[in-house]
Amino acid sequence: SPDLDLPSEGKPQDVNNFSILLQLSIGEKGKPGGEVFSLTVCSPSMLEIESGMFIQNTLVIDTFSWVIIKKRIEKLLPHVQGSNSWKEVILKLAGLLHYSDEELWRL
Repeated sequence: SPDLDLPSEGKPQDVNNFSILLQLSIGEKGKPGGEVFSLTVCSPSMLEIESGMFIQNTLVIDTFSWVIIKKRIEKLLPHVQGSNSWKEVILKLAGLLHYSDEELWRL
């Protein structure tokens, strides 16, 4: 996360009251590189504070934990099983996570 001092292992100052941007690189198994997706990870208390915000592409967890975040993201992967192409995988993930690559619509 670019919002943390240590992007892949840091924690917010308050692990029970937080909102951070998380960027993920997801790629084809056995191939180098990947596509970048993003989402907001926040505590329920942040939803109470930020009245009127949309929550698409958001993971809400009670306490910040990289273990919990990783497990929740891994639960997304079955949603793309059975895809016929990498483009189809990207399109399915883009329905769950933020994906801003304009190339997507030209694939």
